[in-house]
Amino acid sequence: KTKAIKAIKEYHYGEYLSEEDVLIAQEKGTNKRIKQAAALVEEVLVALSESTNEKIRQAALSNTSHPEWQRTMREDVKSNPWFNDRLRKAPKEMQKAVAENNILYFCGKDPNKAVLSRRPLSMILALSSGTNIVPERIARVSKSTDWLIRAAVARNLGTPPNILKRLTEDAHALVAALARNTQDRLGGSIAKTRTNGLDTSQVLEKNFIEAVRKRIGGLSFEKIMILWKKKCIGLAQ
Repeated sequence: KTKAIKAIKEYHYGEYLSEEDVLIAQEKGTNKRIKQAAALVEEVLVALSESTNEKIRQAALSNTSHPEWQRTMREDVKSNPWFNDRLRKAPKEMQKAVAENNILYFCGKDPNKAVLSRRPLSMILALSSGTNIVPERIARVSKSTDWLIRAAVARNLGTPPNILKRLTEDAHALVAALARNTQDRLGGSIAKTRTNGLDTSQVLEKNFIEAVRKRIGGLSFEKIMILWKKKCIGLAQ
């Protein structure tokens, strides 16, 4: 028997498969069961992913415990089979956001609801979705202990002036800088200072996006999959 089929026999959900089950798995190339078998140890998944049977190989590579799955999710999400499978079923707007690397894309139905969700990333993306957040709700989250939520408030053009003024004195440098930048934008000012070809506003935006990217990168895979199901995050790199 091939190494892949032997692995299926010995490690499928930790149960012993009968000879008949092994033959059926070999004939059908197995599929969903391999993808769902979270108990498969890394060595077995690697063995399965080296199978000459394409269906077995792809199924193993689609298992969230496979090291290559985890690597691509961290480093090259657009080549991750799990991500691509869901992206194909996603709304066109989300597909466009991923194509454009728009990491701040909010794909929920109601940003006003999400901004009070107590899920930090959902709150940040909701606040980044535009000026359609009710000011009272912005005020409620503007004193969050999470500096990245305060930063999202600070860069929102719909944030009330009194809140922006307070955030210009925020203890976190990026929050304070974003608040001052938003004040300038609302006042019609254009940043003149440039760093590496970018003006001040662009540098601040780049720093904010990078901080959000790191926050997403720090999530466990389980939370990422839950967030996808809840449509709180587009996962665009």
